[in-house]
Amino acid sequence: KWGNIDWNHRYIQVERAFKRGEVSKTKTGTSRRINLAKLLAVIDRKKTGSNTAGRSEEVPWIFHRQEQPIAQNSVRNVFNRVLKKAGMRDVRIH
Repeated sequence: KWGNIDWNHRYIQVERAFKRGEVSKTKTGTSRRINLAKLLAVIDRKKTGSNTAGRSEEVPWIFHRQEQPIAQNSVRNVFNRVLKKAGMRDVRIH
């Protein structure tokens, strides 16, 4: 969520997982920090942009579709299509 981004220190605190349509604890039950110094400018533009309904208020989820978290399979399916078009072998993403 947006509150998990530390803009001053340039990291995201991962505290939740989204799997099979449910938000829960992370797999290990602990939180972790991910350094995003190079990506924060892109994320900031997404935060201040319009949501899918054309409204400019903030959506609580960073990666969302119609204000709901994106299912992990959606990302995986797009990645697999890109691999296939590029003629590359299947690889797993994490």
